[in-house]
Amino acid sequence: LRTLQEAGWVTPPSIHVVRNHGAVPQLSWEGHRLQVTGVPRPCEISMDELASGRVGDVVSIPVTFICAGNRRKEQNMKKKTVGFNWGCA
Repeated sequence: LRTLQEAGWVTPPSIHVVRNHGAVPQLSWEGHRLQVTGVPRPCEISMDELASGRVGDVVSIPVTFICAGNRRKEQNMKKKTVGFNWGCA
């Protein structure tokens, strides 16, 4: 809990929790490609191309994408909530 509190509002990747209702895709950086379709110039982009900034600006923005039960165990340690305590995936 201390690590989460010290991290602040943005959870760093080293303590990120994955919660999924299905199988987690197993992708490789080298083999995964992003297909862009439904646009005037459809294309495929490698992860290296995407991360390089050659196909568009690379930006970082804080985004909230959360399951209603994410970090519920830690929340319950501060104040009891309704629902089960979920641990790491």
